[in-house]
Parts: sequence; C-alpha cells; structure tokens
Amino acid sequence: RAQNPGSGEGPNVTRDGAEARAGAESGEQKDWAIGDCPPIAGDVKRLSVEPIYTRNHPSVVCCVRYSPDGKYLGTGCNQNAIVFDASTGDLVHRFQMECKEAVDLYIRAIAFSPDGAYMAAGMEDKTIKLYDMATKGETHVFSGHSMDIYSLDYSKDGRYILSGSGDCTLRLWETKTATTKLVLGNVDSGPLDGVTSVSFSPDGTNILAGSLDKVMRIWDTETGKLVNAFRGHEDSVHSVSYSPDGNSLISGSLDKTLKLWDVRSGGLT
Repeated sequence: RAQNPGSGEGPNVTRDGAEARAGAESGEQKDWAIGDCPPIAGDVKRLSVEPIYTRNHPSVVCCVRYSPDGKYLGTGCNQNAIVFDASTGDLVHRFQMECKEAVDLYIRAIAFSPDGAYMAAGMEDKTIKLYDMATKGETHVFSGHSMDIYSLDYSKDGRYILSGSGDCTLRLWETKTATTKLVLGNVDSGPLDGVTSVSFSPDGTNILAGSLDKVMRIWDTETGKLVNAFRGHEDSVHSVSYSPDGNSLISGSLDKTLKLWDVRSGGLT
C-alpha cells in the first residue's frame, strides 16, 4: 500500500485485504491503493509498476543493500558478492570467492562502510570478508564464528562491524584490525538459536538483534551488557530495525506479524 505524496486522506484497507478505498481526487492530488487482493468493486486507481532494470545472477540472491551514499547496490549469492552502479545498473565489480571444490558458499549478508569505501560480506564458511571498493582487493578476513553468518551491520563511524550467526552469538569487530571486541550471547540470557538480523542504534550506543528463538535483545555497545529483551512473537524473528530517532524498533517474524516496540518502555506501542 502506498500513498502519493501531497495527497489527502489515505487509502483504507481491511485486515484481510478484501476491500480498499481510494480517497477523493482533487487536481493533481491522488490517493492510490496498491496490493495483491481479490477484485475490488468501484472506481479504484491501479498503478503499473515496472522495474528500472533487472540484473541476472548465477544463483539465488540472498541479500541486497545500498551503500549509504546511494552510489552502489550490492548483492550476495552463491560464491559471489556483486556490486552494481545503482543509477545505471552497470557492473562495478564481482568479488568471486575462491573455492577449491565445487561446493556451495552462499553470501547471506553484506554491509557497506559509511563512506562507501568498503564492503563486508558474511559467508557460509563462517567468515566475514572485507573488500576495498577502490582497489577491488580483499583487506581483511574476520574469523571467530562457528556457523554461517546471517546478518551484518556497519557502525556509523566506520570503526566496527556487527555480525549475527547461526552459532547463537553476535560479534562486534574492530574494522582496522579484524579483531573481536565483544562476543554477545550465552545460554543464560540468549540468544538460544541463530541470530538472523542485527543493527546498531542510530547513536551507536546499543546493539539490536533478532533471533530464531522468537526474542529481540539489546546490548550496550561498550560494555556488552544485556539492556533489554523483547518477547511477544510466536515464531522466529527474521528482521529488526531501529527508527531514525532510536526510540522505537520494528520486528518481522515467521508468525506473520510486524510489531512496533517502544524502546524506552520495553513494550509494544
């Protein structure tokens, strides 16, 4: 569902998507209802949305990400991390993993440094590789996780990379030395299953993670102390994100729900 900027009252959609109503038109101001739902009675405007470009990959695309400046578009697939020019779709570089055998080596997470000078790739072989966008060379390999890397995030100051893994832990890495500053997660406080999604808070003081154990947790970036745990999903949490002001967070789950949480109160909004 999308609303045209500058429009008046937005479209209303029932919970099951069976009905929709587009607001009244006035001049150039229009409301639009977009969705996959049964036929809708009445005069409803529909948009035909076409991709700007399509780029084929050698295998399933596991992850996509823009560089912070919007210059690059990075993707991860089997044995390849690929960077395109975001505006034209032209290939910038293909970082191909060296495999001695014909085995799968999926890249499930990528993250760009704040200045777009580096790209990190989280590998199925339990490592994170850091690439220099100028030289197109590999600068560091981060080793320490004991299972696949599921998620990555870069701190806004570029000093740290945050990783979540199937080994039920998060690691905070120093980018210059490829060393571990913090290992987060234990059998007492969790996560008790794979870490699917990680994020720094906007001010960088906290670390957020969603897990297959249905719980979201927040840690202090400096001390590694567990600050809060958010319980309420009925199935694994696959995606989490902070609001721009850091006061709220959202979570998406296999239980088919999105939840909005108040970070300060620790509850649903």
